Amino acid sequence: MKYFAICIDNNSNPASLILGKVYPVLPDVEAKMHNMVRILDEDKSEPDGYLYEAAMFVPIELPEMAKQALVQGQGADLRTGSRPKVGTASLRLLESISS
Repeated sequence: MKYFAICIDNNSNPASLILGKVYPVLPDVEAKMHNMVRILDEDKSEPDGYLYEAAMFVPIELPEMAKQALVQGQGADLRTGSRPKVGTASLRLLESISS
């Protein structure tokens, strides 16, 4: 099951991570044993995601509408190869929470 986390530290890789952005986290038991998480980051060249230190992210629980919006946004990005504008997913998340 996919869950989501907010980036709280992008100092080691600012080109691939946006501070404050919500990212999908892919399940990876071995990574978890090493205090790492597998993230689908801005690069998107690796469909299996990249490993980052778990301390760089905070896991979050999202309302179902927000999860759907983020998953649909990720799917569109992967199909077209284009990157969404910074903050688009965050705006959708805020709209779904406030409604």
